[in-house]
Amino acid sequence: MKKLIPVVLILIFGGAVFGWYKYQPKTSDGSALTLYGNIDIREAQLTFNASEHVDRVLVNEGEHVTQGQLLALLHQELFKSQVAQAQAQVEAKQQQLAKLEAGNRPEEIDKARAELEAAQARAKAAHDTWQRLQSLIVKKLASSEEVETAKSNANAAQAQVEA
Repeated sequence: MKKLIPVVLILIFGGAVFGWYKYQPKTSDGSALTLYGNIDIREAQLTFNASEHVDRVLVNEGEHVTQGQLLALLHQELFKSQVAQAQAQVEAKQQQLAKLEAGNRPEEIDKARAELEAAQARAKAAHDTWQRLQSLIVKKLASSEEVETAKSNANAAQAQVEA
């Protein structure tokens, strides 16, 4: 029996070493982990630059699409009216620019000259009235109130000429 104990101890020790080696976790050798399989995309989120109704969908469910491919068309009535409004504004501004570049018409210049001459005549008449009333106040034939009113009228007429 003494010979059997060392043999049993050797077998137990050998079994323990074998079990430890067999069930020891494997250490990584630095290589990447490679897995195989399919990734199934079930749903995609679509985003648009505007919040309009979808007019037409150009692809069917399950079709293969590429980046940048047109998927749907938006309702364009609002966009068309905005473009028409912007074009009308551009045309109006172009007409204003053409009018400014052309300058004043001779008729407008003649009308402005006539208005200036009329304002100058009114200013001269108001100034003459004021001068006459000043000479009459010395003779006490006009009141100081009339002279002040005439002076105000002359100043107002001169201001219209300068404007």
